Amino acid sequence: INGLLPLNIFTQNSLYIGFGLETLMFALALGDRFNTLKEEKEKAQAQNLSLIREQNTVLEQKVQEKTKSLQEAHDELQVNNEELQQTQEEIEAQRDTLEIQNTRLLRYQKRIDNSFKVAQLIQMAVLPYQRKMDELLKDYFVIYKPKDIVSGDFYWLNKIDNQVFLVVIDCTGHGVPGAFVALICNTLFDKIIRIWKLKDPAQILARANEEINIVLRQ
Repeated sequence: INGLLPLNIFTQNSLYIGFGLETLMFALALGDRFNTLKEEKEKAQAQNLSLIREQNTVLEQKVQEKTKSLQEAHDELQVNNEELQQTQEEIEAQRDTLEIQNTRLLRYQKRIDNSFKVAQLIQMAVLPYQRKMDELLKDYFVIYKPKDIVSGDFYWLNKIDNQVFLVVIDCTGHGVPGAFVALICNTLFDKIIRIWKLKDPAQILARANEEINIVLRQ
């Protein structure tokens, strides 16, 4: 327009050509930018996928470790439950055994108690009865407290030829052994005084000593 360039088709359309070139260059730049963004996106996606895979691997490993730990805890709990069950069964068996033994002990104790009561009745039966003591002693009192249910101590009373004999005897031993000796001695004094008519205390004791040696073979 100002005469600086020759007038032709290029110079007349230079503005449009410039716009076209600018548009072309913009398009190329935009395409390059789009490709760059696409590559960055793909790269970021690849990194994200790699990170996800790593996280999944770590997570899977942790899950496996946790699962293994839980399985071990479950197995240990199962073993503990089995041991506890076995212990409980043993305790129940011991309890049943104790109940059986306790029942037996109670049965034995009852039989022993019954035997002691019968022995007590027998021992009381051989002692002088109250009517005889009232008749022969008149004014008297008796303190008789065995250490056990039955005793080695006893007293003997009889009237022989208008003479009253009262014997208070302490035999060796207590309980059942002493009571056996007391019964033997009671029989011996019946024999020595009532049958053999010995009246002197020294002779009675000497003869009782001889008879005890014979009866007990010692």
